[in-house]
Amino acid sequence: MFYYMYQITNKVNNKIYVGVHKTESLDDGYMGSGSIIRRAIDKHGISNFEKVILEHFDNSEAMYAKEKEVVDESFLERDDVYNLRRGGQGGFDYINKNGLNIITKEHPNFVAGLANKLKSNKEFAINFSKTCSHRNKLQYTSGKRRPSGCCVGQGLKDAQERSQSIEARTKRKATLAERRPHDGEKNSQFGVKRIGVYFEDLIRKILPEELDMYLQYGWSLGFKPKIEKKITVKVSNRNWSDVVCKSCGIVFEASQRDIRRGRKYCKISCR
Repeated sequence: MFYYMYQITNKVNNKIYVGVHKTESLDDGYMGSGSIIRRAIDKHGISNFEKVILEHFDNSEAMYAKEKEVVDESFLERDDVYNLRRGGQGGFDYINKNGLNIITKEHPNFVAGLANKLKSNKEFAINFSKTCSHRNKLQYTSGKRRPSGCCVGQGLKDAQERSQSIEARTKRKATLAERRPHDGEKNSQFGVKRIGVYFEDLIRKILPEELDMYLQYGWSLGFKPKIEKKITVKVSNRNWSDVVCKSCGIVFEASQRDIRRGRKYCKISCR
């Protein structure tokens, strides 16, 4: 088994990524597991990245100790690095040193173990929250992650500025009222009740005092009743033939398509 520390350099912008790896073959093509470095490789292409082995180790303990020493807080604050978290124990040293025996997120019990540890150990939960908050602040200040919505103070401030105030809503209502001079009592038809009358195919809404005049000319009160639609049943032009079921002997009708496919039974249970 080989244990070594490596450095990946982006030839386009000279950004670097420092990590450790243990493997049985030095030619396994491993190019880091960080999310940012993986996105950068997908964007610029693997040919624009160069990997160099910095140091070999005898065991994983020495390898992770060296990574923790190199990839520290000052290293993460640099603008030319792809690393997102401190080195040591696969980047989860702040979890392991508090007693959680889980090394990587790929571990099948990582989520369950972390959740149980957060519930049972209050001190661990506080330290874990502070560590995550500090890491997120570093990412925002370094520009590696953009604030969105109300995740940070600036996003909350922008959201408050975009929201409408009471004065703005009041002004908007007054403006709409000026653009609609015929609404409400200003409308000539405000409060007028109308009734319906019909004559053959004609339908009208009239004032109640006009009803007698319309009735004299043959109009009827109310709206014209709906004419029920005639339901027509389409008769299929397919030719049906009588077929005797080979299982139960019942005579059933089968289409020409079923006969061409060799249907011999009236239902599935007779097969």
